[in-house]
Amino acid sequence: MTPTTTQPHLPDGDDGGWIGVFIRRPVLTVVINLLIIVAGYAALQGIEIRELPDVDRPVVTVRASYEGATPQTMDAQITAIIESAVSRVQGVSSISSTSSYGSSRVTIEFSSSTKLESAAMDVRDAVAGIRRQLPADMKDEPTVVKADSDASPIMRLVIASEKLSENELTDLVNNVIEDRLAAVEGVASATSYGLRARTIEVRINQVALAG
Repeated sequence: MTPTTTQPHLPDGDDGGWIGVFIRRPVLTVVINLLIIVAGYAALQGIEIRELPDVDRPVVTVRASYEGATPQTMDAQITAIIESAVSRVQGVSSISSTSSYGSSRVTIEFSSSTKLESAAMDVRDAVAGIRRQLPADMKDEPTVVKADSDASPIMRLVIASEKLSENELTDLVNNVIEDRLAAVEGVASATSYGLRARTIEVRINQVALAG
C-alpha cells in the first residue's frame, strides 16, 4: 500500500480567516515564529534586569569613649552634643544614638542622593568643631566610621612572619597595611587587633628618687 498524506480540510465557503492562512502557508508560519523569537531575544539582551536594586542609604557612625562615665553622663556630655552638631550636616535623613558605660555611638543616615565620602567628611568637620565642648579629660578623640557600627566585618586578614618580630609586625600593620586597606575604595574602616606595641620598662632607684 502506498502511504497517503491527508491535507487539512475546511468546510466549504470557510477559508478559516487568519488561522487558515497559517494552515495553508506553513513556511510563512515558521518565518513569523522565528521573527518573534529573534525579537524577544534582542529585547531580553537590551533590558536591564535588577532583581535586587541598590536601596542602601549612606550611613556614618560617630563613636566616642569616656572611661568611667555612666550612661547618663555619656548621654548628657557627649552624645547630645554630637547629635546637635551632626544634625546640621546637609543631607541627614535620621539620627539614632546609644549611650552606655564609657561608650557613645551616634549613627547618622543620609538620603540616597548623598555621596558617602562627602557625608563622612562633613561629619568629621562637625565633630571637630565641637571638640572643645566635650570633656577635657577624654583620652581618645571621637572616631568617624563610614558604615553602621553594628555591621560585621566581611573580611579578616591574619598577618604573620617568620623573620619579623612582634614589634616589627605591629609597626608594619599600623604604619602600612591598615592605612592602605582603609584607602581602598568601598572599605568603610580597617581595625587591627592583637598588636604588640613597644613598651619601655623603667626601674626606679627609690633611694635616689627620694634624694
